[in-house]
Amino acid sequence: MPASHEIDWTPDQVARFWDYQSKRPSAGDNYFSTGSGIPVAKRTLARVARSASSRILDFGCGTGHFLAQIASLRPDLQLYGVDFSSESIQAAKETCALLEPPPDLRVMTGASTSWPNQTFDAVYSLEVVEHLSTPLLDAMVTEIRRLLKPGGHLVVTTPNDEDLEQLHTCCPNCQSTFHIWQHVRSWSPESLNEYMTTFGFVLVSARATELRPIRMRMLLWIARAARIMKSRPPRILAIYRKKSADGGVS
Repeated sequence: MPASHEIDWTPDQVARFWDYQSKRPSAGDNYFSTGSGIPVAKRTLARVARSASSRILDFGCGTGHFLAQIASLRPDLQLYGVDFSSESIQAAKETCALLEPPPDLRVMTGASTSWPNQTFDAVYSLEVVEHLSTPLLDAMVTEIRRLLKPGGHLVVTTPNDEDLEQLHTCCPNCQSTFHIWQHVRSWSPESLNEYMTTFGFVLVSARATELRPIRMRMLLWIARAARIMKSRPPRILAIYRKKSADGGVS
């Protein structure tokens, strides 16, 4: 029997994993944006999309639910989506079929896209940065920076200080080990900020938070303050701004 070994996730493997996930009958329920996309949009859109002409890109758009949610809140915006997985993009086209105009949805090769420099006012990347190896992550953030206008915003969500081992498993056939949702790294607000600043982004806000309804968030805050509950807020919600062309911040 071969020894167990950690999967080294290549772009092709990442694409195949999410091709499969996007076609599952339960796919809609398994994507982060299905349950949490609306709270993310409500907390951030007013800051990052200030005009009706704003162009918004969902980088790693999956099956398109977040784009549909943005459209329900701000039908004036111009929406775009891109993903590693061709099957996910096909599902996104179906999810967004009734939007008018429909979002511009594309499959990317590696982390490269075909839009020109400085196309977008804001880029969202929800639950993506925990999935990528260092070379692919570096390439993705570099690409996002290329695509953003000077002073444009990047919105990132990711699990907060995740214990990756808790959801690790092993394939009994090939003995490969992996996180069941293909996570390869864990972030804190501090480590995420340190990483993003090396790519020319300026911190606007970043904190561990709850994305549940306000009443539930208040109850959880009280429970933590009273030390009845010790768990950390489960998500990081961060906003960064691309430096302007002269090195300042727009």
